[in-house]
Amino acid sequence: MDSQDPQPSATPRPNDDTDTQADTGRREWRLPDHHIRICRLDSCQADDGRELAQALEERLGIKLDERTPDGAISLESLECIGLCDIRQSVTIDDEPVIGRDKVLRAVDDLLR
Repeated sequence: MDSQDPQPSATPRPNDDTDTQADTGRREWRLPDHHIRICRLDSCQADDGRELAQALEERLGIKLDERTPDGAISLESLECIGLCDIRQSVTIDDEPVIGRDKVLRAVDDLLR
């Protein structure tokens, strides 16, 4: 190879946030399209929060702090979302969703 030939870059392009499979089998990181966050503090968990977390895990087929296999949805546990007066604190794409039924319907809409 001539010393003036550019060397191929082994690092991903800085703005490439897609989930791709290179010839080497290496996966590149992708940002989720949707973020579901659930509070794990005792005050939220006491009001059926554990059951809601389990229902979300079952609906999405993942555990807390994981992403769906396609990388489109993340289910994150946080110590506090700042909605302590609501209980079962959940945000979907940074918007509070109040009530178990509304949360599950919103997740079902994301899965469609």
